[in-house]
Amino acid sequence: MALQESLRELVASRGPRVTVDATEFRGALDDFLGEDEATTGEVNLLVDAVRLGGLARLVALLDAGASPQAAVLEAGTALARDRGSDDDRRSRWAVAVLGFAIGRLDAAFVPSRGAEEGDTGRGPVPPAGPSLASPPPPPPGQPWSAPAAASAPGQQDGTVYVDEAPGPAGLTAPAGPAGLPPRPLAPPAPPPAAPRRRGIGLVVLAIALVLGLVAGVGFAVWQSQRGDDSGGSSGDSSSSADSGGATTIPDNAILLPYRDDAGALRIYRVNADNGRWSPLTDGTADDLPTISPDRTEFTYLDTSSGFPVLFLRHVGSDEAATQVFPSSGRCEHALRPGWSLDGTRFAIVCTGNDGRPDGIFVCASDGSGAQQVLEGTDFRGSPTWVSDNTFIYGTEDPATGADTFSAYDMSTGTPVPLALPDDPTAHVTHADWSQEADALLFLVHDSDDTYGHLWVADAGMHEAHQLGTTEYAHPVWSPDGKQIAALWRAPDGSEELVTIDPASPDDPDILADQHPQPNGVPTIPVWGSR
Repeated sequence: MALQESLRELVASRGPRVTVDATEFRGALDDFLGEDEATTGEVNLLVDAVRLGGLARLVALLDAGASPQAAVLEAGTALARDRGSDDDRRSRWAVAVLGFAIGRLDAAFVPSRGAEEGDTGRGPVPPAGPSLASPPPPPPGQPWSAPAAASAPGQQDGTVYVDEAPGPAGLTAPAGPAGLPPRPLAPPAPPPAAPRRRGIGLVVLAIALVLGLVAGVGFAVWQSQRGDDSGGSSGDSSSSADSGGATTIPDNAILLPYRDDAGALRIYRVNADNGRWSPLTDGTADDLPTISPDRTEFTYLDTSSGFPVLFLRHVGSDEAATQVFPSSGRCEHALRPGWSLDGTRFAIVCTGNDGRPDGIFVCASDGSGAQQVLEGTDFRGSPTWVSDNTFIYGTEDPATGADTFSAYDMSTGTPVPLALPDDPTAHVTHADWSQEADALLFLVHDSDDTYGHLWVADAGMHEAHQLGTTEYAHPVWSPDGKQIAALWRAPDGSEELVTIDPASPDDPDILADQHPQPNGVPTIPVWGSR
């Protein structure tokens, strides 16, 4: 029996409300589906379609009069974006399968698994356009010791693979770089203990002090615990980018888009020391921030029109964010940029006005002088620079379907395929380079699942090894290259922002005990430079 037919039986036996709550739906899938009916990645994708509102969006679009093809395209594209994935096809399959399961779509509109672009059963799919409805509610390695360092940048995401040909000069790092000795993978570790939640001990201590000490001492303790992101004034309570006059984003500030229970997406600063959240932008569709290497500027994508538009904002300035590219031309719509190491340039996937990648462009950090350096439509994620002239980018290999990396050298104009030496067809994504750690951070995972295992390597994908056994999503380096921020999936299915010590990767710290809204969803963080 086809998976979609099994899902329709599930809905018929348990009622349509089984697809309303993601936790209930996950339990029902585990109980109902046979082991060979769906992969773990497919199950996770279907659950995400419920949890992140993909199915709700499909229904809203159909109710608003959209054609089945357009509704599947729009809802699937939005789901892929919300999952931090650049593979719209699987997300469209997921929303279509669920739409069939609840009786809102005919089987003819359900793409086959791994369908080619536009395969929704009945003819060509129209290009994506602005949303027809407002966004629905979201419904092993041995331990690696990070090298000691001062403070500076880091970066992130997923391309063609290796042929054993020598790369251009400057791409191959010295054998055995500091902190990255080759290590055989250790056998799987026992399940990690539940992550510590920062802040709980401080709260208990504060209560004890208030009850047991005089008011003056209690006040002093409160003042000492307030601290802002920069260790000075109380910038956490500010909703502005300048945070009480600061001109840089503090090194302990993680930027994180967060979708609230009304479907609005805005960017928050999260203090990596105490877990406090404070809003940074005030839009309703602000996504995928980046931070400049000197931390005086940040970019983000405004997705309110249905397509991403890149904006740049100066920290500490009263000026509003400015649109980076003009509202015409091939970079009118663009994805998350990668800052060069000196902060003067972007490498960025531009999508024109049809939502499909046109290629990778390099431009000044104000958007001027954009020049195309790579052509194609299979790019994945955002580039990350590993030297003054070289950046790593992700693509999907057309021959294998694997997400892989390549490096592009601006001085030679030559792309060099990269792959894990022991598994050239592994799905590798979310590349993020740290100068301080002298290491490339990335995920290795099932292509159907956002979550995977943390790996590090040098700039040429040599000396690669896995960090721990816990699965994470959207990992990024801290500015000093000593920590990693990522999302972690809790036992109840919720996602939490955590920080990770690379020397103890299975012992993450949850950064917040309370989200800005109880039913909201954190998305894709940035901590060091991107």
